[in-house]
Amino acid sequence: MEQFSSISLEQKWRTAILSSPPRWTRGNPKSYINSLTIPKPPTDKPYSYRVMKGDEDLGIRPTYERDPDGSQRVNLLEYHRGYGIPDRIRIQVYAVDEVGSTEMIAEWPGNN
Repeated sequence: MEQFSSISLEQKWRTAILSSPPRWTRGNPKSYINSLTIPKPPTDKPYSYRVMKGDEDLGIRPTYERDPDGSQRVNLLEYHRGYGIPDRIRIQVYAVDEVGSTEMIAEWPGNN
């Protein structure tokens, strides 16, 4: 997968992530990752999110409306046919803007 990243997109997300790091949510059983919460995503425009499971691109999807506290959730179940992603597998989440520029915003390291 090629990554195209504009400087402004990178700066906006880097500032957002450094001020409030994303939080992963485990599922049931606890060895699965079900979602990612972005506490303070940039508010300049709507973003979609791309999820990578290891080397497999699970696609790009629009996200939910922001929660009242301003956070935004990326539901991994929607990308993975209703299942969480095993925590032993690397997960990468990218913000994607309306012109297709991407910026990695979170990575679960897995153990492979």
